[in-house]
Amino acid sequence: MQKLKFAIMAVSAVLIFEMGLALFLTIDLRRQVSGLKDAISLPDQINQNLAEMIRAARADSGTE
Repeated sequence: MQKLKFAIMAVSAVLIFEMGLALFLTIDLRRQVSGLKDAISLPDQINQNLAEMIRAARADSGTE
């Protein structure tokens, strides 16, 4: 009976640890995906800023 209680406690401890690890990895993955989304949108922002700079330069030179 004592061995059964010990086995149940050991299995419970392992399951709790695994659930905590899964939660940590989920949070970490969400953070990485968020960073990836920011990195993906960066070229669009660069292109938009470059287009605005070109428009401003053309407006200044009168070639628009």
